[in-house]
Formats: sequence, structure tokens, C-alpha cells
Amino acid sequence: LDQQSTESGPFFLMLSTPASHAPFTPAPKFKDNFADKKAPRTPSYNIHGKDKHWLIEQTLNPMPNDTVTTIDDIFRNRWRTLLSVDDMVENVVNILTEKDLINNTFIFFTSDNGYHLGQFSLPNDKRQLYEFDNRVPFMVRGPGIKPGSTYNSPVSSIDLAPTFLEIAQSPIPITMQGESLLKLLTTQNYNRSSPILLEHYGEHKDEIQGCPQYKNQGMAKVEDLDASYFVYKCLMLRSFRQSHVHCPRPHFHGSPTT
Repeated sequence: LDQQSTESGPFFLMLSTPASHAPFTPAPKFKDNFADKKAPRTPSYNIHGKDKHWLIEQTLNPMPNDTVTTIDDIFRNRWRTLLSVDDMVENVVNILTEKDLINNTFIFFTSDNGYHLGQFSLPNDKRQLYEFDNRVPFMVRGPGIKPGSTYNSPVSSIDLAPTFLEIAQSPIPITMQGESLLKLLTTQNYNRSSPILLEHYGEHKDEIQGCPQYKNQGMAKVEDLDASYFVYKCLMLRSFRQSHVHCPRPHFHGSPTT
């Protein structure tokens, strides 16, 4: 980027930060920020989810005090790590401005997943089918985009590649999944032609120390009831409503709360 100029032609730059991923270690200068903040107490925070899938039904509610403390610590440290991301974004924008490229450059800001911190009494993770885990920030600025505008149609990370290709005036392979968002960004006249499929195939441990009753049952993190095993398929439509969800129920030899 330092060598880029208005005369050197188009460029593409991708920056993928580990923040705010675990281990949530902030830069030393930010380690004391947000000391009075707590994880958002959303409507589903620390409640027993009724008529939900099997994992939600088994959560410990109310959550133990040490779990609440850990959740708040994670929240604060995630915010602290993002202060370093803010510095990085500011640096990129300043360089683009100095080189007179800012008004001719699209900047996309997004993430790879959401995150829950106490919702439905699930301590912390990102693998559930609910909006707090599958809805992510998505902000774009660039030529032709009206400042402050919003659009409520769901989009997906698989839409990014075809969007970048159209911006670069390159052909989009017919085998490429996703849809270009350029028309949405510049005219807000866009309707997704197909729903978005969300899937999770689970992660597991064959054996969990201290829980022999779960051996070879594909469970993970049973001790805090935030099982990464959870498998689902769901369709997201234009209104963000899940029209169909399939969640297979595992068979236990004992109670998951044991």
C-alpha cells in the first residue's frame, strides 16, 4: 500500500486480524480499558431457552457466578483487542487519504462469525444457529455508496469474491457461489435470488476427561454445556428468518449436566 499511487492501477489488499479471537490478549496499552463494562445483557442473556434444541434445554440456569465473571472478562478483553484493529484501520484510511486514493477505493469491514456470551445461558462460543452467532458486522464505504445508508437483505461472506470481481470489471465464473453486491451497494436496488444455507458439521472429542459416560459420543466441552458437537442446517431468507432448521438429537447414556 505504501507504494500504491493514483498512477499504478487497481490493487487489492486483504487484512485478516486474529483479534478478537481467543486468547483475547490485548496490547499492553489497552489492558485497562473498559474496566467498568460487562457483556451485553440481551433479552436472551442468562435465561432458560424454552422450546429450543436439546443443548439449550440442558444449560445450567442461572449461570454460576464464576461463569458470569469469566463472560464479562472475555467481553472486556475482546473489546480491548479491537482497539488495536481500530488503529490498523485508521492507519490504512490515512494512507489512502494521503495518496488521494480514498475516494476511489472500496473498504469492506466484516467478520467470519458472531459470538455468544451468556445467551440462553451458553457461556461463550460461536457455533449455534441463532442470530447472535451467525449474524456478523458488514460495513462498506466506497464510490457510489450513500453515506449512512443501510439495507436489510441478508448477505453472506461467499458474496464477497463475486463483488470484488465485478468491482474490478472481471468476469465472474458461473461455478462461483455467492452473488455480487455491487448493485446493492451503489443503488440499493437488489433482491437476493436464493436463500442462504448455513451449516455446521460439529467438532468433537472421542473422550472427555472426567466424563466417561460420553466416550465415543462426539461430545465436546460438556463441562460448560457449550458443546461444539452441535450439528445443524438452516436456510436464511430475506427477512433473516430461519425457514427450516434440522438439528439431530444425540443419544446419551447419562444427563449432559452430570
